Amino acid sequence: AIDAASANAGGFRWKGRAFTQLGQLEEALILLDTALEIAPNDPDIHHDRGIVFAIQGDSAGALEAFDAALAADPHHAPSLAEKRNLTS
Repeated sequence: AIDAASANAGGFRWKGRAFTQLGQLEEALILLDTALEIAPNDPDIHHDRGIVFAIQGDSAGALEAFDAALAADPHHAPSLAEKRNLTS
């Protein structure tokens, strides 16, 4: 069963992803930060934040977010790939 906090974090995460797709990056970060407050160890949320930072041209912020995702899950494939892309 999914607990209520995880479900709420997921809702904020998916809204953040939608805003990212729309190019509304500041709004996306607000939603993703809210999701992170609810579920601070969710690697997908950290990863999505990294994507926003990368789009904004903030490589340092993106790497920090991808590293946080990998700290939560060392085998998080999307973050491993994005980190490899940023550092190659």
